Amino acid sequence: MDENLKNKFGTVKIADDAVMAVAGIAATDVKGVFSLEGGITRDNVTTLDRKKLGKCMKLNMSDNVISIRLSIVVDGSETIPNVTEAIQDKVSDALEMMTGMTVASVDVEITGVRAS
Repeated sequence: MDENLKNKFGTVKIADDAVMAVAGIAATDVKGVFSLEGGITRDNVTTLDRKKLGKCMKLNMSDNVISIRLSIVVDGSETIPNVTEAIQDKVSDALEMMTGMTVASVDVEITGVRAS
């Protein structure tokens, strides 16, 4: 659900699509990420709508707090624990910086491994 933030100037509405795009860009920038589930790469993540992104991400925003789960395909040349921790760090930092909201959790599901 889109989140409304209030400040001294009025209300800012942050759409789910925007938050998912930020998370997708951050995740696909991590070394060792082949793609998001469904073949979504950095090149096309910003052009997709909530329905398509919803196949590889589950987002919950409430009371200025974000929880997100991402489904990722990793590059077989990297270790899964290193890749997933880097995804969690990068996605959390990007979401907090871009939205000003608190990130409660970034859960990562590895759905595939591709040979490099």
